[in-house]
Amino acid sequence: EQAVTLKTRLFSSYDDSSSSSLHNSALTLTDSTPDPLLLPASPRYATHGTIGLGNFTISRLGGPMRDELSNENILKIVLLHCTDIEVNTLVWKCL
Repeated sequence: EQAVTLKTRLFSSYDDSSSSSLHNSALTLTDSTPDPLLLPASPRYATHGTIGLGNFTISRLGGPMRDELSNENILKIVLLHCTDIEVNTLVWKCL
């Protein structure tokens, strides 16, 4: 099993004294680990990025379904109540 170590540097939010601190963190991902940190620059983002966790109706399976093209779902796109990857997935299903 291949493991990948992801190292990040995070700045904490500013407190009342306007000082910030730097935090180093490391996360080891294996092939069986879900990809919660999959970024848009990854070649796997379009096929493995997280979709359908909110109230936007979307699935990667098959063609566009009636629920995915409903007025309510389209309104969620217009009102920005879904992610870019969810909209992109729906658009590609419709092509």
